[in-house]
Amino acid sequence: MSREPKGRRLCAAAQWTFVAFAVAGLLLSGPQPVKGQSHTVTKIKHYVVNGTTAASLDQQMIARGPIHGRARAYANIVAKPDYSGQLVQGQSCRLENFEVRAEFTMTLPQLADGAKLSKDLSARWESFQDFVRRHEEGHRTIWLDTMHQAQTRISALRAPSCPQLQVQIDEAFQDEWLAGGRRQDAYDRAEQDKLVRHPLVQAAAAARRKMGAALAPQPAQWRPQTRLGGKAMN
Repeated sequence: MSREPKGRRLCAAAQWTFVAFAVAGLLLSGPQPVKGQSHTVTKIKHYVVNGTTAASLDQQMIARGPIHGRARAYANIVAKPDYSGQLVQGQSCRLENFEVRAEFTMTLPQLADGAKLSKDLSARWESFQDFVRRHEEGHRTIWLDTMHQAQTRISALRAPSCPQLQVQIDEAFQDEWLAGGRRQDAYDRAEQDKLVRHPLVQAAAAARRKMGAALAPQPAQWRPQTRLGGKAMN
């Protein structure tokens, strides 16, 4: 597997900002959702690049992309989840009117209006934009599945007392988020190879190699090739 290029990544893992369970048997205000219902909103943000070569586009994305952990990324998605409901004590304690909510914010690169790209580079850029968006949507899908797993697990919980059920609910959510985080990391590792092989990233890397070769110190004297068994050896 190719190693992740330093400073160049899609996103280390989708960020998941956990919001603690915020009810303790209190009635929710407003209309009550059905048990296990979830609501999600996805917002799209863009940062602008105006390069005219693969190398300059890549360089600007690295400089202007979203900060993800300790590094910048080409794109990322941040999820802010919350859940609520009513703890009801009977012969046992159960959770009613259970609702899961999440707000997703996806940050993607966007070419500046009026930027001029060659036909070949334009095709590479459009392909790259599609690739990073699909990648972040993949992270979103994993989190949605994580939410569903948590809903299913928590909806079946019962406990002798509501304080005990509260603890079980919080533990279940934390367990599911950790499992979801492991899936996110595995997804990123699998996608990283696709990233380094993408035509835009490949073109940018080739340009950097060419620039590095042009700036490298030249040998003072030409050294002839050494041949062995008919194969040229440098």
